[in-house]
Amino acid sequence: MAGSVLTPQTKWQNVLKALNNLKSSGIYTFEDIAKAPDGTIQECIRCTGFYRMKTERLKAFAGFFCEKSSLPEYWEREDTEAIRRDLLSVKGVGKETADSILCYALARNSFVIDSYTEKICQCAGIPLKKDDLKEAVERVIPQDNSFYKKFHGWFVEYGKKYCNERKCENCAILNLKRQG
Repeated sequence: MAGSVLTPQTKWQNVLKALNNLKSSGIYTFEDIAKAPDGTIQECIRCTGFYRMKTERLKAFAGFFCEKSSLPEYWEREDTEAIRRDLLSVKGVGKETADSILCYALARNSFVIDSYTEKICQCAGIPLKKDDLKEAVERVIPQDNSFYKKFHGWFVEYGKKYCNERKCENCAILNLKRQG
């Protein structure tokens, strides 16, 4: 969950480094994050960029997590949409972060729409954006969390290989579209 809060505008390798820095500083839990001085958190996560803003957001999320975890069975009993609304109420938690937490950390069926997903769908002739795209994808894919994770992972891997490197001429999706 902490990784999802730190991921925007950085590479996953930087997030892993930041998480390791937190552990090396004796910060293992959200309770630890909530109690730690801002300067300590900032130094640990500096490698992710925007470290002051991300410290504020990480601490806000830590407070939220601690509060919700004190409620009997909150994470198990609440439905996915209610948890998503609650996550979105936390400063700095947007839709992609909320859906990442739901899908990957909480094993809930909430598909993650990120820039890769939108770009690849656009190239495939699916012009939908954000919420409309999320709704359409969730309507057609199997309602199984392991599939949600795999399917999103495919978008990310494909996007890294072709979209990040601007290898549009080698993109199978564009080439199929051109031939069709």
